[in-house]
Amino acid sequence: MRREKRMNKLFHKSSGGISVSAMLIVVIVALSGGYLYADYQVDSRAQEKVATFVEEVRESGVEISHGKVNATLFNHHVSIADVFIAGDENEADIQIQTILIDVRKLQTIGAEEVPLSLSISAHNGRILVKQEMIEADSQIKLFVEHFGDSLKFGGKLDYDLDPESGKLDVLVTKTLDDFFEMKTSITLGSVAWLAEDVVDTEVSDEEMANLMGSTLNEFSILLDNFGGVEKMRQISAEEAGITVDEFVKETTNSLYALQEELDLQGGELFVPMIDEIIKFVKAPKNIKISLNPEIPLTSNDFMGAIFGGEAAIIQMLVRAKIKVETNQEASLL
Repeated sequence: MRREKRMNKLFHKSSGGISVSAMLIVVIVALSGGYLYADYQVDSRAQEKVATFVEEVRESGVEISHGKVNATLFNHHVSIADVFIAGDENEADIQIQTILIDVRKLQTIGAEEVPLSLSISAHNGRILVKQEMIEADSQIKLFVEHFGDSLKFGGKLDYDLDPESGKLDVLVTKTLDDFFEMKTSITLGSVAWLAEDVVDTEVSDEEMANLMGSTLNEFSILLDNFGGVEKMRQISAEEAGITVDEFVKETTNSLYALQEELDLQGGELFVPMIDEIIKFVKAPKNIKISLNPEIPLTSNDFMGAIFGGEAAIIQMLVRAKIKVETNQEASLL
C-alpha cells in the first residue's frame, strides 16, 4: 500500500489534476507529430528535387521512371526505389531496385546548399538485354547464349571536397556480379571554387578559368577479376574457332611483340608495364594502373601532350609516374 502511494506521488503533480505520465504521453505525441510533419516536409522536398532532376533527364532524351522517394530529417539520407531507364532498341534497359544518397557534409551558399561530402550508391541493379540487340549483333547473341540476357550490377560514388586544401577526392566503384569490380580513384587540386559557387548549367568564363586552373594530383584504376576475364576469353576463343589456351598464347605472343616494338621508343617506361600486363593475362587476379606525379599535372600539361605528339605523351607519362601493378595482395593496392 505504501509503495502504491509513493508511486502515485511520483506520477502525479503535487497540486493534483494532470498526472506526470499523462503529460509525458502528451509531450511524446506532440514531438512525434512534429517529427513526422517535418519528416513529411523533407520527403516532399526530396520528391520535388528528384522529380525536377528526372524531368531534366527526360528532356535530354532519356526515358526514366522511379518509385517511392524517402528522405530522413537528421542525416540527409535519401532513398529512391524502383528506378527504370529504358534504352532504345539498340540499348539495354537498366533496372535499379534502390538508389541511396547520403550527404555527409553541406555548405550553405545564399539560398543553396552545396554538398562537400556525399555518397550515391545503386543496389540490386540489372542490365536487361533486348531481343532486338541479340538479333542485330552476333557477339551479343553469343554472350547471351553463354550468360543470359540479364546481368546483375551495383555501383557507388564517394565525393569528398576539402575547401581549405582545395582538394577533391572521388572514388567510383562499379561491380558486375560474377564478372569484375572496378574502382576508379581521382584526386584533383585547386578546386576550392567548387565550394564557393553554385555551378549553373551554363559555364561562365570565370568558371572555365577555374576549371582550367585545376590540377590532377592522383589517379588510379583497379580491376578485380571475379571470373569476367575467363568468360570473355571463352567467347573470344569460340568466335575465333580456337581453344582458350590457344587464345591466351596468341594474346601473350602479341604482347611480347608489342613490347619489343615499344622498347625502341621508350623501353624504360613501357617494357615493365607490358611485363605486368602479360602476368595478368596468364593469371588474371587483379590489375592496377596509377598516376602519382610528384608535381600535380595541369591542363597545360595535358594540352601539351595532346598536341605535342608521341614524344610529348611519353614525357607527360614519365612525369606522371605511370605504374602498372598486377596480382597484388589487397592490402598493397
